[in-house]
Amino acid sequence: MSGDLLTLMQGSAALSGLNDTQRGAVLHSEGPLLVLAGAGSGKTRVITHRIAHLVRELQVAPWQILAVTFSNKAASEMRHRVGELLGAQAADLWLGTFHRTGLRMLRSFGQHGGLASGFTIYDRDDQKKMLKRAMAALNISDQRLKPKVVANFIDRAKNQLKGPDAVTSRDPTSALCAQVYSRYEADMKIAGAVDFGDLLMRPVQILQAEPTLMQMWSGRFKYILVDEFQDTNHAQMQLLQLLSSEHRNLCVVGDDDQSIYSWRGADVSNILDFPKRFEGARVVKLERNYRSTAQILAASGAIVSQNASRHAKTLWTDQKDGSPVHLHGSNTDLDEARWVVGRIGEARVAEPLSEMAIFYRTNSQSRVLEDALRSARIPYVVIGGLRFYDRAEVKDGLGYLKLVVNPDDTAAWLRVVNTPRRGIGKKLVERVADFAAIKQISMPEAARQLSVVKESFRGQKHLKAFTELMAQMRADVATKSADTAGVMILRHSGLIDALSQDPSIEAESRLDNLNQLVSALTDYTENHADTSLGGYLEQVSLVTDIDKLDKTVDAVSLMTMHAAKGLEFNQTFVCGLERNLMPHGNIDDEAGIEEERRLLYVAMTRARKRMYLTYARRRQRFNEVLTQTISPFLAAIPRDAMVRTGQQHQGWGAPVRGPSSRKQAWARAAQKEQKTNPPRTSEEVAIQRGPVGPFLPGSRARHVSFGEGEVLAREGHGKLARVTIRFHRVGVKKVLARFLQAL
Repeated sequence: MSGDLLTLMQGSAALSGLNDTQRGAVLHSEGPLLVLAGAGSGKTRVITHRIAHLVRELQVAPWQILAVTFSNKAASEMRHRVGELLGAQAADLWLGTFHRTGLRMLRSFGQHGGLASGFTIYDRDDQKKMLKRAMAALNISDQRLKPKVVANFIDRAKNQLKGPDAVTSRDPTSALCAQVYSRYEADMKIAGAVDFGDLLMRPVQILQAEPTLMQMWSGRFKYILVDEFQDTNHAQMQLLQLLSSEHRNLCVVGDDDQSIYSWRGADVSNILDFPKRFEGARVVKLERNYRSTAQILAASGAIVSQNASRHAKTLWTDQKDGSPVHLHGSNTDLDEARWVVGRIGEARVAEPLSEMAIFYRTNSQSRVLEDALRSARIPYVVIGGLRFYDRAEVKDGLGYLKLVVNPDDTAAWLRVVNTPRRGIGKKLVERVADFAAIKQISMPEAARQLSVVKESFRGQKHLKAFTELMAQMRADVATKSADTAGVMILRHSGLIDALSQDPSIEAESRLDNLNQLVSALTDYTENHADTSLGGYLEQVSLVTDIDKLDKTVDAVSLMTMHAAKGLEFNQTFVCGLERNLMPHGNIDDEAGIEEERRLLYVAMTRARKRMYLTYARRRQRFNEVLTQTISPFLAAIPRDAMVRTGQQHQGWGAPVRGPSSRKQAWARAAQKEQKTNPPRTSEEVAIQRGPVGPFLPGSRARHVSFGEGEVLAREGHGKLARVTIRFHRVGVKKVLARFLQAL
C-alpha cells in the first residue's frame, strides 16, 4: 500500500474518531474477521465505519454488502449511523435483522421451496390459532398439551433446521409435539403461510438443495457483517456460512462473555469456534471500555474470567476516578428493597432517575421493589415486562378482592366471571349486560337477579353458582384482616387450582405471582393501622393513579438481567444475588453455570459510574420464606474493588439461619382461616393437610414428561407443593408435587 493512499485512508471520515484497535478492524479487507468487542468498547462504531470504508475507499457497491443484526431497533440505529457517513448510498445496502434478510431472500427464490409468491407471514397469535386447529384435528386437547409448548418445540426444531420428519421423540410430550408439527406444516402449506422459524430455515434448505441458486447467492455479497454474533443459532450460522462461501469476507462482531440466550436457541460455540471454522480468520480484540469505571470493570471481569469456555480478554479504561463496587446484605428481601430505594432517594438529588436502574434475575422479584418505590413515591417503569400489578394473574386476583369488597363492581365482575372458566361465555355475558341496561343496574346485580328468575335459560346454573360463590366469600371474610381474607378468596376463587393443574413453567411463574400478591397483603396488614381488605385496595388504587401521573416524569428503570442487555445507566442496583437465583436453581450443568456468570457480567457492565450489588438472607419465593446463601459468584471480586455493608454473610455461599416473621405471618393467616372456616370439600382438606406424597430428599420420583429422578428438595404445601428433582434426561427441574409419582 502506497504512503499517499495510506494517508488518504487515515484522513477519511470512515476512520475518524477510532482508536488503533478499532481502526485495525475497519481496515481489514480480505478474509474472515472476528471482532471480540467487550462491553462498552464501541462495536457499533466499528461496524458502521467499516461499511463506510468499504464503500468510500474500496469502492464496493453498497448492494454487495450484507449487514445483519438482531433487532429492528439496532438495525434502524445502524442504518442511521451509516447514512450519516454515506448519505444516499446507504439506501442500497442489504441491512436488517436475520428475519428480514431471510424474508427478502424467500421473496426472491421461495418458489424453489414450494412457496407461492404472495405467501403470508404468521405472527405468534396466528401461529397459535393454526396450532389449535392442528391439535383439534388430531383430537389433542389444550389441557393435554399446551399450544405454547408445541410452538416452542417447533421453534427449536426449525432453529436446528429440522422439519417434521427429522425431529426425534424422546418422551410422550415430544411425540405429541411431533405429530402436531407435521399436521401444522401441512395446514400452513395449504394456507400459503410461513412462521418466523421458516424465515431462517427455508432459505438454508433451498440453498442447500439448489446448487445453481447457491452459487449465485454466495457470489452476490462480497462482504458480510454480523452484529451480536454471540447470539446466533444453528440456522443463522448455516446461512452465514452458505452466503460467505465464495468470497469468505465474513466479519462477525460480538462478545462471548455476553452470550446469555441459549434458551432462545443461541449457541455460544458459534463465536468460540469461529477461528476453527474459518481457517485463517483474523481476531481483533476491542478491550478499551468507554463506559464504566475501573472498579466496575475489575469486579465484573473477575467474575466472568472464572469461565473456562471463553476468549481471553481484559477490559480497561483510562478513567481515573470511580467509586468501589458496593455489596450490601439485608436480612430480608423487604429490607433489601427499602435499602435500594433509600439509596435512590439520596442519589436523586444530584442524578436524574432515568439514569438509575434496578436489575433482578426473575420477574417475580420485582414486586417488593415496586412496592418500596411506590411507598417512597418514586416513579418507575418496568422494562421488557409488566408491572407486578399489571400482570394478568395479579389483576385476576385483585378482581376477586374488589368484587368481594364492592358487590356492584362491574369491571371486576367482567374480569373474573369466567376466570377460571366456569361455563359463562360471551353470549351469557351479553345477556347480563342487556338486562343491566334495561333495568339500569350494575352487571353483578343483573347477574344476581337473572340467576333466580323462574324462566330457566342456558347457562343459568353457572351464573347462579358464581353468584353464590361470591356471596359466600363475602360472608366468610366480612370481619377478616386483609391477609386472611386474601388467602381465603384466592383459594376459593379457583385461580390457584386452575394454575396448579397446569404443569407448564408459565403456570408456575403465575402461581408465584399470586403468592407474591398474598405476601403484599401480609406486608400491608403488618404495617398499617387499617388492616381491612378495603384499605389495601384503596392503597393499590391510589398507587395506580400516581403511576399514571408519573408516566411522563423522570423514572427509575426496573428489568430482568436479560432485558438489561444493550442498555447503560449511571447508577445500577443488581439485586437478589443469592444461590438459587444467581445462579438460578434450575441450572445444574457447567454450561448453564457459565451462562449464569455471563448473565451477571452483562448486568454489572451496564453501570457507568456506580454499582450496588445486594442480597438478602431470607426471601419470599413460591409461598415460602426461604433461607438464602450469598451467590458463590461474588467470591471472585477483588476485595480492593468492593466495599461491604449490612448483614454479613457467613462465608461465600455458607448458609444462614434464623426465624422468619413473614413466614410466620403467612402461617398465622392460614391458621386463622382453618379455625374460622373448616374446609368444605375433600380437595380443600388435601390443601390443608400439607405436602402431597412423601418426596423426601434422597427419594425417587417419576414425572410423565421428564422421566425418573432423585428428589433434592421440597417446599410449599398442598396443591402448591413443589419438588426439586434431578432428572436423568433433562437435569434439575422444579415441578408441582401433584404431577409426580413416588417410587
